[in-house]
Amino acid sequence: MQQILGEPGVFERYLSDSPDSKWHAQDAASTQLEERAHSKAEAVLETFVGMYAFDDPSNRAAIVQRVLDHPDEFVLKPQREGGGNNLYGADMVKCIEAYWNAPEMVPRRQDPEHPLCAYVLMDRIHPASSENVILRNGNAPVRSECVSELGIFGIFFGNARHRGSASTSTIIDILNQAVGHLLRTKAARQDDGGVAAGVAALDSPWLDTV
Repeated sequence: MQQILGEPGVFERYLSDSPDSKWHAQDAASTQLEERAHSKAEAVLETFVGMYAFDDPSNRAAIVQRVLDHPDEFVLKPQREGGGNNLYGADMVKCIEAYWNAPEMVPRRQDPEHPLCAYVLMDRIHPASSENVILRNGNAPVRSECVSELGIFGIFFGNARHRGSASTSTIIDILNQAVGHLLRTKAARQDDGGVAAGVAALDSPWLDTV
């Protein structure tokens, strides 16, 4: 889903003009409203990182070459949840070379259902670290440089109003709001792994004025 929303022109369809607007930007009555929604979408999209699919055989080779040339700039993500599944650095290169350069795989490079299609390539995020203390699995607290990831929970209820056919329906927001958060922290030296994988720990944000 994140990959699709990052494609040109997609996210703009779902960003409403204002927080209390009941209509999506795609149904705005005026060009001015559409332009305002578009500028908001651009501001949000600036927080996205690039995500690249291997689905298109015409650009698959170029994506593979970028990874092999600059492995530290990417992370390879399978379509799985739970943490501990992403591939970085040498492990990522080993996986891609096995699917791309192995003798039995070379004839399949243009295959529409190539094994790499089960993965998504993402620009690697290099967040700022801070000193923190992690208490995990009942072990003694460990003080180290850590990085954190903040996730926001949201809820959405909507209703489709049809205009002649289902293909021209409009989604009306009934309830669309943030309802909570989850902060996970892990040692900065750890490439991947969530709470369930035993690498990260649940944390609480500390809000302060700057």
